[in-house]
Amino acid sequence: MTRSSEKRSKRKGEDSLILVDTGVLYAFADKKDELNLDAKAIMFSIVRGDFGSPIIVDYVIVETLLLLKARGIYEVARPLSEFLRINRFKIFFVTQKIFDRSVELATKKGGEDDLSLTDSVEVIVSKNFESRTIATFDHTLSNFFQATIGMGFFEHLPESEQRALRKGQAKY
Repeated sequence: MTRSSEKRSKRKGEDSLILVDTGVLYAFADKKDELNLDAKAIMFSIVRGDFGSPIIVDYVIVETLLLLKARGIYEVARPLSEFLRINRFKIFFVTQKIFDRSVELATKKGGEDDLSLTDSVEVIVSKNFESRTIATFDHTLSNFFQATIGMGFFEHLPESEQRALRKGQAKY
């Protein structure tokens, strides 16, 4: 877990937003992914309202669906989509202005913070919404946020929640 609990942006759900990145969404959908338990714990906490309202950029949805298809597990795409809809994850559609600013950021050369177009969109969207929290397993992307929920998050849950998530009995 990187910079999570000690830097949670406001109390439970108080006008705060959390962006969800591709790695978390993918690992949540892929039960065989090594980060599946961390992703399930993160999504469980998001649905519970621990980090505010969740936003997913449309590019993240596209990236996740492409990964699922490429890895031969596209059948989980529909249940994932239903989960997001039922739990009221907001999908943000990129505007021309955000796209232009994101391309500028993504094509900026130098440094250790080279970002993909999708990651750049998430950074720009976070600035527009004044969101300082992201759920991601990407260390480079996490550098652009004040608080990151990510690897190791599962281990910080109470034992009862860990057991429920392991057994697939967590209530979302």
